[in-house]
Amino acid sequence: MSDLVPLYALVAKMRLIAPNDVIERAELVLDAIVSAYLGPNRTLHELRQFAREGGMDPLRQFSETCRTELKRFGDA
Repeated sequence: MSDLVPLYALVAKMRLIAPNDVIERAELVLDAIVSAYLGPNRTLHELRQFAREGGMDPLRQFSETCRTELKRFGDA
């Protein structure tokens, strides 16, 4: 569990300057990481199915939200 502390600290730092939608996405990524960490080990077959369902890319929505924010910031 001590490996997760830096992630919680990173999200806490983001709360100081990031907009709410970015923080919400970051919290979802953190939740996905914790769930994977605490969940049962998966077989290769289960991992393949999980990937097909989009579960192997927890950062996609976060990065898209960040990109949107960067574009907005660049237009200011």
